[in-house]
Amino acid sequence: MQFFGEINVIGNNVLDLYIGNLTSAQIIEELTIKLESANIFNKESFELYLGNDGYKNIKLSDGSQWILRLANMKQKFIHVHPSRSGKFTTRISGAAWKTAITFILFEKEISNLGVLLNKVNFIRTKYLKLSPVKMFRSNSNILKTIGLLKNNPIHFNSIEAF
Repeated sequence: MQFFGEINVIGNNVLDLYIGNLTSAQIIEELTIKLESANIFNKESFELYLGNDGYKNIKLSDGSQWILRLANMKQKFIHVHPSRSGKFTTRISGAAWKTAITFILFEKEISNLGVLLNKVNFIRTKYLKLSPVKMFRSNSNILKTIGLLKNNPIHFNSIEAF
């Protein structure tokens, strides 16, 4: 199934996830206004704007902070991601993220597997080629991530570059 090939591209490193209320479109609109007010209209002016650090930390209306870097694309030159220490940012391991997404997508298909631990381990071992989890602790990254996906309006459309 193509899904599993694509989700495994995520890898197992950590990722920073924005869990605030701004949509991708709102984030892009606010960033665009800030960049235009700084006279950033092309790749060259953006590179000068980044300076020697190679990135900028931009605060948006909800207090969230976003990192802007040069993207590795021809047509789009701005890469955007939430600041790891910013408001409304949570750090999640790639393995927990992949497990939670797959769990949510296949929850009905695995409903007959009994307890949550069995369901999670079925997904991890069969589809994601990850090791099984022995037990869940109250602060389990997997459980927190499943809860985030079920209870928050996370917007999956990309703001990778614009």
